[in-house]
Amino acid sequence: MKERNEFSWTRVKVSLMNVNTREKLILKRLGGVTGQTVSRELVIPDDMPLWALHYAITASFGLLNNHTHCFELTEKDYEKITGDSSVKWAGLAGVLFRNPYMSDASRRWADSSSDSLQSWRRKKYTGAYKYHGKEEDAASCRKAVSSFTEDDSQLVAVYRTSGTRETLSYVCRLENYKPYSGGKERTETLRFSTLSVQQLGALFEDRCFELIEKTSVKDFTSKWANRIVYKYRSSDSWTFLLEFTSDEPPKEARVKCLETHRPVMITSDGLNLVEDIGGVHGYCQFLLSLYGSEKDKYDFEGVKCPPATSDEFRDDGYGNFMCRADALAFAEKKMWSEKLPDLSKRL
Repeated sequence: MKERNEFSWTRVKVSLMNVNTREKLILKRLGGVTGQTVSRELVIPDDMPLWALHYAITASFGLLNNHTHCFELTEKDYEKITGDSSVKWAGLAGVLFRNPYMSDASRRWADSSSDSLQSWRRKKYTGAYKYHGKEEDAASCRKAVSSFTEDDSQLVAVYRTSGTRETLSYVCRLENYKPYSGGKERTETLRFSTLSVQQLGALFEDRCFELIEKTSVKDFTSKWANRIVYKYRSSDSWTFLLEFTSDEPPKEARVKCLETHRPVMITSDGLNLVEDIGGVHGYCQFLLSLYGSEKDKYDFEGVKCPPATSDEFRDDGYGNFMCRADALAFAEKKMWSEKLPDLSKRL
């Protein structure tokens, strides 16, 4: 373990995002939430890199690490840091932003293990932290974008129309564009240096916004921002806001963090989430199947949808309620418990 004077602690609150009004109601009524959303608060070593923080987050919410993930800036911080400039973004590739062509294998370099989930995950979020990933070095990142920046590549943005709505479909090099015969589309020719944020995302399938994960929390917060967005990229698309502060945590938690060189959960609001349940909406459906009254179910689905009856429940995890027995059987396979997280059991 590192000497204590080589690292300190940081406090971070992790909150589930993209929860609508009806979902908030269900989380409060049935999901054990007393605040605005499902959240956890941790004390973490400030030398913890983002890749290790990912493991602490999945552990604290009961997710199983079965999917890829990424960290991004909030929209406001992205605008502040880059000025919405594709050129400035390119200059930060390898400094702040990842290689947009980084492979999934490189993204999950730390996942291989023969140990149990709890055992190997604990090793990942316990210091000292050693990064062995590839494709995040400055040279690889800059090489990935240099072909666009060196000659200010000529690109084409393709907009397709469905009904009366026109949306940006993709952006590619002009020489790679092939007209679409399946419907109405409009094209716009432009240069890399003039790309908007939306067009930049369409060119790199949003992977251009991913942050380098070998950066420590201390370095990130001192140079860039005190908040960050974490996305767990399952079919559920869980999204969380991380807010870092230097507010003094309970002494016991602070001492435990420094002694063990690992995170300590100090507050939890709401039951654990369930892997592969269908995101926030599916999770609320799941809670309704366990604890909801007919009125709860009717209120959640809206006045146009009559309340479901028990013989209508189906175990699909998405658009239909499940009966309690099927819901519990599904959740137990995902290592879920009906109990609130026990703060006496350290991460």
